[in-house]
Amino acid sequence: MRSTSTRSRTDTGGGGALPPPTPHSGRGSRALSVAVGAAAACLALTAERATPADSEVRASLRICGALACTTVKSTVARLSPILAQAEGGLSVPPPAAAFYRLGLRVKGSPRVARGWYVPSAAVTRWLPAPSSWSRLPRAATAFLTRHLPSGPPYRRPRPARVVVGRRLARDPRPYAHVFDRFPEAPGPPPGVRWITLRVAWPAGTPWRLEHASLSVSPAKRILARPGGWVRIPATFAQLIARDARSGRAVSSRGHEAALQPG
Repeated sequence: MRSTSTRSRTDTGGGGALPPPTPHSGRGSRALSVAVGAAAACLALTAERATPADSEVRASLRICGALACTTVKSTVARLSPILAQAEGGLSVPPPAAAFYRLGLRVKGSPRVARGWYVPSAAVTRWLPAPSSWSRLPRAATAFLTRHLPSGPPYRRPRPARVVVGRRLARDPRPYAHVFDRFPEAPGPPPGVRWITLRVAWPAGTPWRLEHASLSVSPAKRILARPGGWVRIPATFAQLIARDARSGRAVSSRGHEAALQPG
């Protein structure tokens, strides 16, 4: 994949009973094109039709870490694997980890599509919301790895606020692990007491769109999240139970305010 890249410096960016979640299937490439926005849609559509003239449409991809950016100048055909979904959308978000910000511009498109790349999980996510996490094919991962900017990526985000039931967690940092890779758990028995869990992530991070309710049964050490049920460590379950009892109570209005991105 032949491309040219330029580097530039940039500023640092910054309980009740509930039904368990049901897994949802990944979206196709056409749906992803819509989610990415006008620039990405133009790129994906052009790649699908793949005429010789379309393949030479100019496109650029800007990749930014915490201290520096790289701009890859290429063509639609060469950048199209960045939008491809080798294994479709993910049913559960990846664990919170370091990430890069992406900006995609296609010649002739009035908008720049913006998204994120998480190297540890080899996934991207594009705006606008709602959007899905997309696992990249190997060729796209290798391409991005070659063109990452110098310096560190953005650090793994910590939740800005967490509401456990109707109370604010005293320390939101442990809740950064809600999407970690825990072992699967069997379906819970009837009558299990669930505690709702809402995690507000910092603005400007790919996890900020993950604001749907999660459900936890501390007694059974079961976390219900998109994709099914998982078994969480006893220490995590005990922390959640304690915050549900002793955290600062919030009103209905305060509850909604607390869930806004940090």
